[in-house]
Amino acid sequence: MGVYIEAIIDNNIFENDFEFTIKKLCKYLKKELHLYGEFNNFEYPKDENGYLIIQLYDKSTINEDTINNPDLNIYINDKLYKLDCYISKYYILFGGFEGKWYNFEHYLEGKGNEFYNDKINDIIHFGKLFKSTEMIIFGDDYYDDEIENELLNGKKINEIIKNNEYNIVTNIPINDEKSPHIYYKKIENKIDLEYDEWIKYFIKKTGHCT
Repeated sequence: MGVYIEAIIDNNIFENDFEFTIKKLCKYLKKELHLYGEFNNFEYPKDENGYLIIQLYDKSTINEDTINNPDLNIYINDKLYKLDCYISKYYILFGGFEGKWYNFEHYLEGKGNEFYNDKINDIIHFGKLFKSTEMIIFGDDYYDDEIENELLNGKKINEIIKNNEYNIVTNIPINDEKSPHIYYKKIENKIDLEYDEWIKYFIKKTGHCT
């Protein structure tokens, strides 16, 4: 199957509990909340564009579900953007990269793939929703459980990358052949960015209006 590519950014908007945080995100993005799962609706809404969809696994409410599941799947299929990620108390996890980890290693070597530039820029922009300050990208089978467990226990990304066992790189192209690497990037985000300003990124990218 191969090793897949994952990206994690820090979550700095968690407040009170998961339900409060998700509803705050819905309000910012001007979406209605739709819960999807065995104990709720079995179908997505017909017009996905107006909804932030959360998949629940064991319970009928967000806060009950997160007692046993430390992260929630968020899905938005807007006409301007698609957001598909997992949100936990401390971090946001993104998949959905094309190719496998060896493809991303080629990208780190400077051999180019404009898709990865575009994907990274999108994640950084989504990071503005969560007031993120850091991002790491890694191969899931190499580091997934270890890194996620540390983050779930409250460690910051910049604390995790101090582990000498991780081969951290910050610049592209990389100048060493040791692999696998973990790509680390600081994110500079404007605090309290208004929605109308945030959405301009996707309006410009797609050429469509809201």
